[in-house]
Amino acid sequence: MSVPGALRCRPRWRSTRLALLALLAPALGLTSGSAFAFWELVPQLGAGITWESNPRYLSDADRDDVSGTFALVGLNGSYKTPANQIALSTVFQQTNYLDSNGISNESLNSNNWSVNLGASHVDQRGNIGLSGGYGESPLRNGDVDPNAPPEPSGGGNFSDGTQKSGNLGTSLTYNLSPRNRAALSFSAGEVTYDVPGDRQFNQGYFDYTNENASVAMSHYLNEKNFFQLVLNGGTFKSEAQNGPARNTTDSYGINVGYTYIPTETVVASINVGTTRTSVDIRGLFGSDLFPVFDPVTGALCLEEAPCSASDESRNFVGDISVSKRSEETTLALDVSRALTPQSNGTQDITDTFSLYAQRTLTRHLSTSAGALFSDSSAVGNLGRQNQKYSNLNFSLSWQLTATLSTYGKYSYVSEDQGGGSGQDTDNILYFGVSYQGVGLRR
Repeated sequence: MSVPGALRCRPRWRSTRLALLALLAPALGLTSGSAFAFWELVPQLGAGITWESNPRYLSDADRDDVSGTFALVGLNGSYKTPANQIALSTVFQQTNYLDSNGISNESLNSNNWSVNLGASHVDQRGNIGLSGGYGESPLRNGDVDPNAPPEPSGGGNFSDGTQKSGNLGTSLTYNLSPRNRAALSFSAGEVTYDVPGDRQFNQGYFDYTNENASVAMSHYLNEKNFFQLVLNGGTFKSEAQNGPARNTTDSYGINVGYTYIPTETVVASINVGTTRTSVDIRGLFGSDLFPVFDPVTGALCLEEAPCSASDESRNFVGDISVSKRSEETTLALDVSRALTPQSNGTQDITDTFSLYAQRTLTRHLSTSAGALFSDSSAVGNLGRQNQKYSNLNFSLSWQLTATLSTYGKYSYVSEDQGGGSGQDTDNILYFGVSYQGVGLRR
């Protein structure tokens, strides 16, 4: 489905905020007089140049490379006691692109910023954790949303709009016995899109909310092995602000998992399960520029006769991960299948493979490499299918001083939106200088 909507503010978070604030109180019950309590502020600065071969993700015949500059400023703060911790991080990055071939690239300029807050309390009975965040990002490429739809003119998925996202989460773990633990968790996220201009269909973006809750029981055989049973459920809701299109997808499932910790630096885990989803889509219709078809019959959906569809399905989900973290080496491998919310108005089943490696070669030189591949399709086959995304990256970093470093990074991004649109690619280079402050501690 692909019927977009304009952004509007909605008071969806009131009850969720009150519940999370109630849980936040014990986590923030810090004793300022504690001899072990301290707070710390760490500034971060960065600047550099960038180059892209295809920033608008167009076909080979239409692509045009651009160069630009970027600047970054951030601040990380924390307050810690033996039992409590609060962490706040904020970052802002601005990127400006130069004109190319006498054509202005001002529409590519972007501002990215985010604020994230976390709090936790730990004692002999268990722990409680809370998190929240808000951020704004440009929509112009697949780094923000690999499922962004193409322009009406054809090719690419360029948009000078903004994605605004907020999230809240809480978790509670209780030690039932030395070998058994129970855990509760809840998370809620809201994503909205603001695409400027008088576009009836807002370029295919749907605002959406996604809420999930789970109950878990863990049994520890010893300090190196434990099993886990998880019951989970969630609701995904999307809507087109300029039209009647709505999608409500409810899901619930069960997972079993096993984690093995052979050494202090290595962790391996596997979990498998099944999720049942119930999809209900209402009010689908399109226009001459953005035709919409019935996901079941294939008939054209008109404003005077909008389409609807419902479906129930069962999907296998799971995850296999292995990680190694030491002073010199970080390695993380993850293969998963999971439910994921998407901006195209559907919740998808996404298969993901990710690999990340980082190695400190000398006292000054370090390197990292990563790969991400994903393939997603709408649950119940009610929506766009076979959306593929790939990202390969490599970086080198040279530590000039204890706080100052310089780096270079290369990324290759590939997107295939399905439906015969073909594959679009982009090559991105970064060269920059980064300052990580020593920090002010009291």
